[in-house]
Amino acid sequence: MGNLEQSPEPTGRFRSDRTGTLQTVGGCAAFAACYALFGFLGLQLAIPPGYATIVWPAAGIAIAGLLAFGKHFWPGIWIGSFTLNAFNGISGEADASSVLMAVASAAGIATGATAQALVANGLVKKRFAGEVDLSEPRSILALLACAALVPAAVAATIGTASLRLAGALPVSGLSANWLTWYSGDALGILLIFPLVFLQSQNVLTAKWGRRPLTRLNSLMVAALSLSLALTLYTWKIAAVRDYEEGYASFEEMALESSHALSAKLNAHFQA
Repeated sequence: MGNLEQSPEPTGRFRSDRTGTLQTVGGCAAFAACYALFGFLGLQLAIPPGYATIVWPAAGIAIAGLLAFGKHFWPGIWIGSFTLNAFNGISGEADASSVLMAVASAAGIATGATAQALVANGLVKKRFAGEVDLSEPRSILALLACAALVPAAVAATIGTASLRLAGALPVSGLSANWLTWYSGDALGILLIFPLVFLQSQNVLTAKWGRRPLTRLNSLMVAALSLSLALTLYTWKIAAVRDYEEGYASFEEMALESSHALSAKLNAHFQA
């Protein structure tokens, strides 16, 4: 038998490409988990009796993440959003049609969330050439418009349209839900984006005049994020308490009115 020809060893470029692919997949998985976590926290801020939340911090995480680590991590946003909304939309006793509607809605919402982050990433990088002068009011307004005010309309439009097409949202509720969606995403971006915008991984340099601003390390970002989370949670507790007290007062007034009306009717019939 002749000598068997040995297969060539993987080249350095092949190993580099494989390593880069694994890093991208791992980064997308971590991004998806982070988005789902902040989305879950956002759902906890919903005030009864409705389910809409006035702040969606996951939107800020998505946009800041793409700006910091690159737009090739966008699948993580889609996966995180889809997983969160699919599980949130499927109840324990849902039939096949309800599950299909929840999955379709979750896919549309995830597409809107991903498009929103990509639009914001593109607008910010196109408008600012690597640095932002925060001493100029026009620069601040342009940053707010590119990162929050314009992109928030993308997710709100695609999300409400998806719910409408899936039959989960009536026509009469389109405008109110769009406005709530828009304000929640915009506020979430405005709350979270500045924390990540000043951290060391960001590709944009924040300046005040000609002087670069001090970057925040991971510990500072974590401490500020924890303070923000505690503030929002405290607000949620106070809002729920006010709602419960108001509802209890309404029930008491309704019961007293019912007794008074019954007494008047009885007196009228006995007369």
